[in-house]
Amino acid sequence: MLGLTMMIIGLLVAVIPIFWIFTKDKTNSKFTPSKKSVKYFTALSIMLLASSGVLMLMNMKQSNEIKATSIRQQQEKKKENNDPNISDSKAQIKKINDEIASSLKDDQNHLTGKSDVDPGYKFSDKVESIKYLGNKKIIVQVNKEFLSLDNAQKKSVIDSAQECGVGGIMIAAGPISNDNLKKGLYSIVKFGKTDVGHSTKSNFKEYKWSNNINM
Repeated sequence: MLGLTMMIIGLLVAVIPIFWIFTKDKTNSKFTPSKKSVKYFTALSIMLLASSGVLMLMNMKQSNEIKATSIRQQQEKKKENNDPNISDSKAQIKKINDEIASSLKDDQNHLTGKSDVDPGYKFSDKVESIKYLGNKKIIVQVNKEFLSLDNAQKKSVIDSAQECGVGGIMIAAGPISNDNLKKGLYSIVKFGKTDVGHSTKSNFKEYKWSNNINM
């Protein structure tokens, strides 16, 4: 805008002298230009036009940089929101759930017939299934044994169920960002058709538990 303004001023400075830089020659009643005035206004016009051109180029460059930054930020935001890169189509969700079910089954198999069990697998004896719904949400179906746990133990089980879900997503859909790894998956916990608890919206690894569960 400043460059355009200076260009207009420069053009005016160049045109105005045509009307008034001529002084009347008293001997022949003709208008003759004042050389000093012509040089002055010509130099001033050139300076203003050159300055306006430079400013316009700078403004164009700045505008392009702002647009590029805005596009880059939008792309990064989109990437963050869509991370992992999941279409949430039925086929994609099925693929993810197949991987999650396979992983959970493997964890449960590690518990069979073993007295010395890796604690990392222990959660799976309280979980019947983990289902990915899309949009970074899962339903965790738990068994009756889960209901007898205290809140800290329940949290440990569902945190591990989230990790199992994230693992299935990574196998089916590819790597996800560290931020989303830390954030986890919004978890809905059910015992049959009964809601047992769910993640808070502000922190997917903090949970609200229902105290009115009929066992």
